[in-house]
Amino acid sequence: MHYSSRFFLYAPIGVLLLIAAVVALWWYAAERDLDRRLRASNGHEIAPGVTLHYADKAVGGFLVELDAAMSDAALQARARNGPLALTSQILAMHSLIYAPHHQLFEAAGTQTLSWIGSDRAQHSLHFVPGAMRASAIEDKDGLDRFDLDIQQLKSAQFSAQRLQLHFRRDPLGNAIDFVLDGERVKLVPMLVSGLGDTIQHFHADGKLSPATPLNALLEGKTDWRAAVENWRLNRGILTGQMQIAWAPVSAEGSMRITLDSARAPAGDLTLSVAGADKVAVPADPRLFSGRLAAALARAHERSTTFVLGQSAISLAPGQPFGSLDPLY
Repeated sequence: MHYSSRFFLYAPIGVLLLIAAVVALWWYAAERDLDRRLRASNGHEIAPGVTLHYADKAVGGFLVELDAAMSDAALQARARNGPLALTSQILAMHSLIYAPHHQLFEAAGTQTLSWIGSDRAQHSLHFVPGAMRASAIEDKDGLDRFDLDIQQLKSAQFSAQRLQLHFRRDPLGNAIDFVLDGERVKLVPMLVSGLGDTIQHFHADGKLSPATPLNALLEGKTDWRAAVENWRLNRGILTGQMQIAWAPVSAEGSMRITLDSARAPAGDLTLSVAGADKVAVPADPRLFSGRLAAALARAHERSTTFVLGQSAISLAPGQPFGSLDPLY
């Protein structure tokens, strides 16, 4: 009985130590694999048309968590006029060794979004977020859900209390659900014209259907432009609702948007507008916000429809409003 009682005393401790050793070895193997994959990815495509660059990295965590931090990291994607890039002073990613298909991302320091516009000139947006986080969930068919949340964004061009983007595969149909949301977006004076300097709130949600033509993109097997072209050829359509409060105007409505043969948005956006009679008409409405203010001020009915087509936007019935560039 003496030896038997010792066995029952020490056996659970031994089992716990054995489990801890196995988990530690599992973590060590996962950490080495992540370090190897990051080294192999630096300066190369991590998905068709998407390249990762970084100056330095550190991989850590322990036991059940994997952490990687990259300094001066840049994600670059091919776009219509040239590369579209997001550069971050610090980009970190986190995952659990028992849930590797669920990743969390954080960005800190100055962020720079750069692109080449339709004028063929280089443009950039520098901003510092109070917090910038994202998450991605993958399954056997590729990316299933993505969420982006930016809080207390500040830049020379504008600031925002909060910006959010969410999308997921619709579990009930052949579609991709999306949500876009913003709170207290404040514009610099040069962008303010007739509608005030602060968008108190905007929200849009809807569906991209069908989702099947975009599967190769979600699986990381094709460039985004090829996937979107496949979606266009399969009668892809974006449908949804939106609301905006931009003093003195508030509006809500619906949208139905496709891509035409020129790869530019086509369709319509119908809004029920309140407060249009209080809009100050700008003297020189050359900016988009100025044209929007002038269009709303001319609207005599609560229902206003913006028609997209032939690479242009018109305010029904047939009043020219602006031009549209192809997406790719």
